[in-house]
Amino acid sequence: MFPPDARIRRAPDAAFNTVSGTLFILQPRRRWVHELNETGAFIWNAIGKQGATVAEIAAGMRAAFDAPHGEIDADLAEYLHRLAREELIVVEPLSPAPEKA
Repeated sequence: MFPPDARIRRAPDAAFNTVSGTLFILQPRRRWVHELNETGAFIWNAIGKQGATVAEIAAGMRAAFDAPHGEIDADLAEYLHRLAREELIVVEPLSPAPEKA
């Protein structure tokens, strides 16, 4: 599970296009094309060009989908793990916690 404040970005070499309402993502190094369903497309679009935190994506999903929060969180975690495994997203390291004096 990714921490809520982890920033998710699209992989710089991932190309994507929407054809007839379906979002496709190409990972050129692996030469794979991925077809995303509605949930996956929402997550990809929520990440956007600038990236988004897990918490920001989850909040957007809760506003857009009529489902229990636990189900949304589970779907989000599953998709983020899948996108990371396929090298379609990059999870930026979290800033270290400030040291206490």
